[in-house]
This record gives sequence, structure tokens and C-alpha cells, in this order.
Amino acid sequence: MPAAKDVLDRERRGVGRRGVGPNGGAAGGVRSRARARACVCASADGLDDIQFERRPYDKWLAYGQAKTANVLFAVGLERRLGARGVHANALHPGGIMTELARHLQSEDWQFLQTRTRGMQFKSVEAGAATSVFAATAPELEGRGGLYLEDCHVAAVNDAPDALDGVKSYALDPENAERLWEVSEKLVGERFASSS
Repeated sequence: MPAAKDVLDRERRGVGRRGVGPNGGAAGGVRSRARARACVCASADGLDDIQFERRPYDKWLAYGQAKTANVLFAVGLERRLGARGVHANALHPGGIMTELARHLQSEDWQFLQTRTRGMQFKSVEAGAATSVFAATAPELEGRGGLYLEDCHVAAVNDAPDALDGVKSYALDPENAERLWEVSEKLVGERFASSS
């Protein structure tokens, strides 16, 4: 059966197929595992005003902030539960044309075309490959607080116009702690802080 990385490689070579596995199953065959692994899908700026109460709302800034929060959540959860065998990673499936795009206005498309120049869109199957990789890859066993893309652990890339990699602030444990504290205040509940 093909592994998740094989699906992504076939996509890059243009060898697409409808079913991922030979029996229509997930890439690499989803194996059941006794160990727990959480996968969450991508600026630490704004943690002091996470709900845009003291600054003008900007949908693209909010989107980026939410994606960064997903990564920081994985870092924070790993710190809290990693020693107990529960590991959390964040991932970016890649650019995939889905029904979410139906809500975009023409100015949104213009913004995205400028921001994502050179980015290649993926099929749904290729986009799912990194999620399958996150859930089943033996090399991720016992590891968490990572950011994954294209079926591998992403490198830190702080270039302002980077289309790949992860920003260092998104993996920063202090930022993860700040987000955790803000989240606890918002929901009015305190959670364990040591792993």
C-alpha cells in the first residue's frame, strides 16, 4: 500500500488517482494505534488582543493569527501531556481548492494571488497526505510540538515572504504559554500546566 509520502510524490509528478489505497482506504493504510496523537492544522502578535477589541479587525490577520494559535496550541499541549504519551503536532495540508473559496470576494482573490505567488495547489488526496502522515508516521512516534508540511517536519523559515516552513515565533514555548494563559482566561477554566 502506498504511504502518505507516496501520495504527495505522485501528486507532484502528476500521477493522480481517485482512491488512495488499493482498497479505497487511506494512504498507507490507517493503522490503529494505542498511543494518542493529536493533529491540528498553521504571528504571535495580537495575543494581547486576540479578539480584536482594541484594534481594527482584519480578516487575513485574524486568519494568520488563528493558524499560528493552532501551532502554539500544539506546542503548549505537548509540554503538558507529552510525558504522558499524548503528543500534539500542527500541520499545513497545502493549498487545496475547496468549497471554502466560495466565500471569497474578488479583492480576496487579488490578495491571495499576490501573497501566494508560486504556490502550487494540491488535490484533496495530496492535501490529506500530511494529515495521514501526522497520524501514522513511525518517525513521529513520541514526538510533538512540531509543525508538519508536505509529509515532513517543516524547517524554521523566518523570511517575510516564505511560502514554506514555519516561523520561529509559532514554535516559541513562551508564546505558547501566553496563548494558553489567554485561552484559560477566555474560557474561565484552568488546565494542568506541567507534563
